[in-house]
Amino acid sequence: MRGSRLTLALSILSLVFPLGQAASDSAGLVRRADVIGESVRGRPIRAIELGDPASARTVLVVGCIHGNECAGIAVSRLLARGATPTTFDLWIVPNLNPDGYALRVRQNARGVDLNRNFPSEWRLMGERWDPQYSGPRPLSGPKPGSRGGSSFGSSPM
Repeated sequence: MRGSRLTLALSILSLVFPLGQAASDSAGLVRRADVIGESVRGRPIRAIELGDPASARTVLVVGCIHGNECAGIAVSRLLARGATPTTFDLWIVPNLNPDGYALRVRQNARGVDLNRNFPSEWRLMGERWDPQYSGPRPLSGPKPGSRGGSSFGSSPM
């Protein structure tokens, strides 16, 4: 049992690599690896597309939206390495909040909890830098011009 835990830990540690390397390691599976925007502080937000872009269904997997809760980055990279969807288009965004990740905080560099900043059922919550601050209006958290996770499947990149 101890050996398998060590193997799992080493496997997860080995997943901390640039997106381009992930794409080359997954030769044939990745349709596209692209920068979909940038954070408030200019860090790239990267995405990987797998599957069938002509499909009527699109699935979006976000590994990390809170900078201090990023175990999902490793999970999304594992998924990107082994997934071969054929009946849907799959987009994987390992880290939607690189500024929060760098700062080790839940919010982005503007103090907005991006998880509460989507237009669906948005309501004002908290104040800037409160752990659950929703931002002054929907989609105010991302850098202007960035798509974030708001429009996958509705328009080409």
